[in-house]
Amino acid sequence: MAHVVDIGVAGLAFSYAADNECHVGSSAIHVFLSNSDFYLEGVPFETVWDMEMLTEPPFSQITRRQRGVKFSRLTAMQLKQLQYFIKNYTTGLLQD
Repeated sequence: MAHVVDIGVAGLAFSYAADNECHVGSSAIHVFLSNSDFYLEGVPFETVWDMEMLTEPPFSQITRRQRGVKFSRLTAMQLKQLQYFIKNYTTGLLQD
């Protein structure tokens, strides 16, 4: 489980606990809302960056990381669902 920090049609950034063994490299990601029936399954992505985040308090035993990924090889349906998600469940500007 991770927390989405930023999302667009090209990719997303998310934060996660480092002990969750989040693997670097190409894979697929599932996007869903815990309080909704929205679920986007198996979106292929490639990791662009991954870094450790500063924690509060500074001596916390839980290491948080943040990762940026770019989507790759989206199907037409996945792209449509992603655009729907961005339009209806996020704040900010939607750019075409």
